[in-house]
Amino acid sequence: MLPYREYIEILCVGLLQYYKTFKHITDNDFHKEERIIMQFANEMIDELNTRFPYSKGSIHSIGLFEIPYEVISTEIDDLQGVAFGTEYIQLLVKFISMMNWKVPNAYIILSINVIPFDGLTITHGMIIHYFDIFYK
Repeated sequence: MLPYREYIEILCVGLLQYYKTFKHITDNDFHKEERIIMQFANEMIDELNTRFPYSKGSIHSIGLFEIPYEVISTEIDDLQGVAFGTEYIQLLVKFISMMNWKVPNAYIILSINVIPFDGLTITHGMIIHYFDIFYK
């Protein structure tokens, strides 16, 4: 089973790669990226816990580009988790490589659904705004 925190961290790694591809950043400072990802994961978990205090650290599903992508994180074993992480990151990078500057700020990139009909939605503009702080 892939732990909840690790699942969130994979999502954060993907969003950071999305940002770096969009901004054409080739800087690969592992320690800097690790700090950014840990901080982002902490903030994302805090937000989910605040909005859904009774969720007990569970995710029902995620939606990638407004399309259901991966369901029920508690059933993802380690091998599937690794494949999910790699595939997910590749999809984000491929998407932004194809779209580049054409993505509207309000476009939904990721939805983390704690319950089937509600969760945390992350847009293109939110990703750019969040990571700009670290890469200016």
